[in-house]
Amino acid sequence: MTSDPLEALRRRFVERANADADVLERALLQGERSEMERVVHGLAGAAGLFGYRALSEKAVALDAQFARRDPLDQAMMRDLIRAARAVT
Repeated sequence: MTSDPLEALRRRFVERANADADVLERALLQGERSEMERVVHGLAGAAGLFGYRALSEKAVALDAQFARRDPLDQAMMRDLIRAARAVT
């Protein structure tokens, strides 16, 4: 048994981050900006909550770009996808 009361939630977040990476990759290939926005926004909030600072910072930066309606920075999106896959 663990002393971390959030361990089960953290494990689910890791699974979600990996699934979100798949969704983001498909959305990027298909040019589905609204799907990318939805997933990035969710990661921006949840990653920081569970202590994944680097992932959170990448997601927050992309979320801000989406909010400003900036053109998609594909390199940043690929970096976010890599970071989401690296969550353990």
